[in-house]
Amino acid sequence: MTQFEAVVLAGGRSSRMGEDKGLMLLRGRPLIAYVLDAVARCGPAISTIRISTANPAYRQFGYPLLADLVPDCGPLGGIHAALQTAATETVLVAGCDLPFVTHETIARLGERMRSQPSAVVVAAYAGQPQPLLGFYQRSALPILARRMEQRQLRLREFLAEAGATKVELQGVVPENSFFNVNTPEEFAEASGCLKSSKQEKT
Repeated sequence: MTQFEAVVLAGGRSSRMGEDKGLMLLRGRPLIAYVLDAVARCGPAISTIRISTANPAYRQFGYPLLADLVPDCGPLGGIHAALQTAATETVLVAGCDLPFVTHETIARLGERMRSQPSAVVVAAYAGQPQPLLGFYQRSALPILARRMEQRQLRLREFLAEAGATKVELQGVVPENSFFNVNTPEEFAEASGCLKSSKQEKT
């Protein structure tokens, strides 16, 4: 079985949230815990899980921390550090703010990477790429390094230059799979969705 390393990005400034959002408690659990659980449930396909952050508070989750090698480059910096230091050719990258992502969704992307390898394979929903849930290969490093050096840090522009494969998942995965938590309002909405989900299961 081809194995991948996984890196969960938690190094953002969370400027719209006002605090480190990955550690905020969502229905009693840190936001990042939902993503870590989904990645861990992928089983032996994932050889190692690391958290991209310089915040030592994330050591509580029991995974190695990975600091950016080039500071102040946003998500591209985390992806770059992950690929530069990985023991595997391919790395799963996931944002810490996707509480509804599932291991089944990750597995679908992994299957696509295995069957049709590409420098970058990311999820898409309703035609919109989801760059913070995807598989990145080391062959993308030269483009990453150049864009970081030139301060061209927009993720979607990087995807376009890298010729990323976008796997459309609308109608395949739950509608809220890529609900992204960036603001207090979105945090409250995610909390309400989780409460409703738990009530439906009881």
